[in-house]
Amino acid sequence: MHLTRLQEVLQRRKLDAAVFLQSSHDDPNIRYLIGIDTEFCALVIPARGAAHVFTAGFEVPRARKVFRSAHATTQASLSKDLQPYIGKRTAVCFDTLTVSSHAFLKKHFKTTLTDISSELRSLRMIKTNEEIRVIRAACRITDELFTLLLRAWKTFRTEVDAALFLESEMRRRGCEPSFPTIIASGKNSGIPHHHPTTQRLRKGFCVIDFGVRYKGYCSDMTRTIYLGTPSKAEAHMYEHVAMIQKEIIHSLRPGKPARQYYERAHGALGKAFTHGLGHGIGVQVHEAPNINGTSKDVFQEKMVFTIEPGVYTPQYGIRIEDDILLMAKAEELTRSSKRLIRL
Repeated sequence: MHLTRLQEVLQRRKLDAAVFLQSSHDDPNIRYLIGIDTEFCALVIPARGAAHVFTAGFEVPRARKVFRSAHATTQASLSKDLQPYIGKRTAVCFDTLTVSSHAFLKKHFKTTLTDISSELRSLRMIKTNEEIRVIRAACRITDELFTLLLRAWKTFRTEVDAALFLESEMRRRGCEPSFPTIIASGKNSGIPHHHPTTQRLRKGFCVIDFGVRYKGYCSDMTRTIYLGTPSKAEAHMYEHVAMIQKEIIHSLRPGKPARQYYERAHGALGKAFTHGLGHGIGVQVHEAPNINGTSKDVFQEKMVFTIEPGVYTPQYGIRIEDDILLMAKAEELTRSSKRLIRL
C-alpha cells in the first residue's frame, strides 16, 4: 500500500521514479516503504510498475523474505544496476539524502532531482490500519514491560540496572529499544534526555522514558515514580502535570492546529515546561506531526503521536507521556497507571 501511495505522488508530479540510497546513514523511508533495514541498500520505485531493491549479496536472502524484487549489487556496480530505472526526472527525499548520495546521483545520471520530502512526510503522518495494528502491539508490550520493571525495582542499585532490565526484556519479546532508555532519578530527573548512570538510584522523582521497536514500528512512553515519600508540594506538582495531560488528550480533535495544544500546556506549566508537548511515532520514534511552539501541523484522523507535558527544574523533573491514536477523538494506546507510584 505504501508503494502504491507513493507512485500516485510520482504520477501526479510527472516524475519518472523515486530513488532512496542507504549506506552508513539510515534512511527510514526505505524501512517505511518496503520493510527492509540493511546497511547498504538502494530502492528504486518507478511511477508505474514494480519497485526494485539492490543490496549486498549476503543480504539478499534476508531482504527477499520481506520483498521479492531484491537483487545483489556492489558499490562499484550500483550505478550500472540503477541505470535502466533512472529517467529525466527523479524524485528524492532531501530530508534524508546524504551529501555523498547526492553527489553519486549527480555524477552517474543525467537526471533532474526533485524533492518529495513534504509528500513523504504527509504519507507517513497518516497511518494505515496495518500500521495502527502494529503500533498497538508495540504499546501493549511497553505497558507489560513497565509492570515488570516495577515488580523488579527493589533488585536495582543504579539507573543503568533498571535500563538494562528493560532492554533485556524487550529482546526476550522480539523487540529492540526505539531509543536509548532514560532512567533519571533524583536531580537527574530534571534533565529531559538524561543518560542513565552507574551511581546509586537517588531518592525523589524518577523519570522512566522508554519505548520498543516492534516489527519496524515504535512506541514511546514516560512514567514518573517517586523513590521515598514526596512532599505536599511535589505531590501537588505531579497531579498538576497529570491533569494538564488528561485535559489536553480529552480535547484533541482532527482539524485543530498542533501548536494550539502546545501553547495551552505552556500557559499552564510556565517556564519549567522547556520541552515539546509531543511528536509523531511510526518507523521512527520522532517524526511528524510536531507538537511544539513553531509547529504548522494540523491534526488529522489516523495520526499517531505522543502527548508528554512535563516540568524541569534544578531540583527535579516530572514527565508523563502516552501514545495517542487520533480518530474522531483521541485514544490512549499506552495505558499504564498514571497515579504517582511510590517505591
